[in-house]
Amino acid sequence: MNNEENKQTQNTSFEETKKQPDAIGISKPLNQNDSTKATVETVKETTKETAKGIYTQAKSTAGQAYGVATQKAAEVLDEKKAGLTDGLSSVADSIRQVGETLRENEDQTPIVGKAAEYGDTLAKQIEKVSGYFEHNDVRTMVRDVEKYARRNPAVFVGAALAVGFLAARFLKSTPKTVSNPS
Repeated sequence: MNNEENKQTQNTSFEETKKQPDAIGISKPLNQNDSTKATVETVKETTKETAKGIYTQAKSTAGQAYGVATQKAAEVLDEKKAGLTDGLSSVADSIRQVGETLRENEDQTPIVGKAAEYGDTLAKQIEKVSGYFEHNDVRTMVRDVEKYARRNPAVFVGAALAVGFLAARFLKSTPKTVSNPS
């Protein structure tokens, strides 16, 4: 029986160590799963908080980067807009000069007169576009293009395709620059 008493004592002592007093002093069995669950929950909460902090910081940084990029793009577009305005004014002046030359021509035919008239009309329209670019900022122009695209989607898509085709032809025709590694 000695062996049985030993086992019973060991079981009792093991049972005693598994008990832990609760808040009011009553012993209850300690469940190892409760302790593990509490640790896992703590780790989960800490991980969630850390992830939220990283997400918030990334969102803030991305917002700042977007703001800086937008500002730089607007500055570059404003510079290009000034060049475009000057170029359009030059084109309008050239077309106007062609119209004046056609009017001064000694061989005045109805076709020559109409060509001079259309040249003047075209020059006025180009000056109008040039003035629009000169007096409006990039954001206003983008808003106006969006409004136009909503009102006339077919015309907008056709114009976008034509501009894309012309841009592709222009880019194909420009000579490639070779960098000199000196």
